[in-house]
Amino acid sequence: MKNRILTSILAIIITMSIFSFFKKKSEQKSIIENVQEENLITPKDTKEFEELSKISYEYLKKQQEEVEEKYGIEKYENWFYDQEKGTLSFSDKGIDKITLLSD
Repeated sequence: MKNRILTSILAIIITMSIFSFFKKKSEQKSIIENVQEENLITPKDTKEFEELSKISYEYLKKQQEEVEEKYGIEKYENWFYDQEKGTLSFSDKGIDKITLLSD
């Protein structure tokens, strides 16, 4: 008799835990959906955004080409950015070849 009561109580506790788990999951989902609706996680994919993305990519590509032409940075083995000093160094075999200072 005691085993049957304990089994029943255990079954009730497990069932309550499962329902509680799924309730929390559904609440979390609705919070995530609300945030997405408010456009806080990802931008809305609009024509304006797509155009800005294309323009930005072309600008970045052009800047990279200009830097490569001017400094030839792709030919160096390594690069290192020192945030404290504000320098960007390019090196070969451990010897700095170019060091750029940020303004």
